[in-house]
Amino acid sequence: MNVIITGITGLIGRNLANELAKTHQVFGLTRNPDKARHLFPGNVKLIWWDAKTSNGWQEYLSGDYAIINLAGEPIAGKRWTKSQQEKIINSRLNSVTAVSEGIKNATDKPQVVIQASANGYYGQDPEKTFTEQDNPGSGFLAYTTEKWEEAAQKIKASGVRMPIIRTGIVLSKDGGALPELLKPFHFYAGGYIGSGQQWMSWIHIHDHIQAVKFLLETLSADGPYNLSAPEPIKMKTLIKTAGQILNKPTWTKVPGFILKTAMGNMAEEMLLKGTKTIPEKLRNLGFQFDFPEIGPALQDILQKE
Repeated sequence: MNVIITGITGLIGRNLANELAKTHQVFGLTRNPDKARHLFPGNVKLIWWDAKTSNGWQEYLSGDYAIINLAGEPIAGKRWTKSQQEKIINSRLNSVTAVSEGIKNATDKPQVVIQASANGYYGQDPEKTFTEQDNPGSGFLAYTTEKWEEAAQKIKASGVRMPIIRTGIVLSKDGGALPELLKPFHFYAGGYIGSGQQWMSWIHIHDHIQAVKFLLETLSADGPYNLSAPEPIKMKTLIKTAGQILNKPTWTKVPGFILKTAMGNMAEEMLLKGTKTIPEKLRNLGFQFDFPEIGPALQDILQKE
């Protein structure tokens, strides 16, 4: 099968492409093919894309193919000014429109489209455990992901199977939240942020990639799926576990008001509050996690440092 991936240079995209390239022909859409070439093996074909239309890759929408749409402005890249929020939302809506229009104009429909989303869809409620049956919450992340998923219904309307992946915090040594959280450990100043009691719905990068591959190849997979480990944890637990593995102290604490001053609402939604999700539909479908618990997951990641 030919697999077309948007957002291929991100943490998930590049790991997914390298995994799928073992068994599929992978086409990666990116604004800078030459710059991205070193990230991938030779059998991943990189195609220039404007991130708004199907220009340049419409010709690949034929035969036996799938699309994995991961494209979007990084959520945590910059402070959430009004203009940045608009950029975050519009980048996601533009990518969905491009995929939808590409499918509409294609000779053949894809076997499946996997559409990215995030567990921010549910908002933040420390007393609730969210499954795929729950409604969207409040806040910027919930608003963004709800609009993202609503826009993707244009793809679904074409009659294509469309799993939606509501991703939690992806743990990897190569990017995402974990390297940032662990930076203070290099100075023997490891510690947690805010109260440390905020929920973290996390997933090892290996399990995330295998879950997407599983949804790609499982013909009955459709609709939203929480991509997070079966055992959510609190931030203090993650930090203490990492400290034990690294054999370094975890005595510091970053007060919430400092982050709010520096980062505004981004700190409130992304760092100081959390979302507790479980992968109910994924487990019911038969997916098996290799790293369901945080201890072995961090051990696997950190021992590769």
